[in-house]
Amino acid sequence: MAAPTRRGVRWEEPCCRPWGLLGGSGLVRAGELVASGTAQGRAEQASRLAPAPPIPAEALLLVLHPAQLGASAIPQTGCGTRAPRCERNLRNLCNHGAYFLAANSSLCGLAANNFFRNILHVRKASLVSALPMAVIPFLSTAVVYEVFVRQPLFSGELNCEVCAVVRGGLIGAVVGGFYPVFLALPVNASLAARYSSSPLPGKENLIRFWLTTAQPVFRKMSLGILIQLLTGLYLATKHHGIYLKVLQWMNTRGDPEELQD
Repeated sequence: MAAPTRRGVRWEEPCCRPWGLLGGSGLVRAGELVASGTAQGRAEQASRLAPAPPIPAEALLLVLHPAQLGASAIPQTGCGTRAPRCERNLRNLCNHGAYFLAANSSLCGLAANNFFRNILHVRKASLVSALPMAVIPFLSTAVVYEVFVRQPLFSGELNCEVCAVVRGGLIGAVVGGFYPVFLALPVNASLAARYSSSPLPGKENLIRFWLTTAQPVFRKMSLGILIQLLTGLYLATKHHGIYLKVLQWMNTRGDPEELQD
């Protein structure tokens, strides 16, 4: 039998409710259970969203620079019989992995600089154009990766693996791939205007001219940008894995200050 309705609200019989046969006390108890469950769910959600505590500097020193504390302080992370070599590779990847991404960025800058020089027929000042295209992308990529991926990861501010991987991929593609190409355009444009190596259009066709000039360069650099994207994803994934290994080692070995004693 359908329950009566009033102003669009459906009223149910007391027996149809799960606490209907319990009376008033059952209704109060059900409300308490719902409230406690909601509070517990909010507490669990807040604990999941809360940042993890930062890794102590002593633990990072033991893992990343064990030579300063002696060979006995080298932690084992499940590498089996190849533990010394495996640990050395992990430390090198964690300490110097961003430099590999930065070196690829320098190569992308030099390649884009060479493409623009050939299109604009620039034959002079090769060192003047190559030096900033090798140095600026290298420094920019290394600093941006350190600030937005490695430092937040090991300080406990970045716990999400997906967030770390996305950051690494974006830094590799944008800062390590697109940025060197965009940087090479004004450098070679200024050289072409200075040495009059190629006829430049007026202000009315300036944007169209540079878009037409940059299209073949971006097409040739698409493979390099893809490689930078994959390299950034790989580095961020490995760095997050090393971060988890450090946390696991801290939980199994105890306080790093006690290990030094």
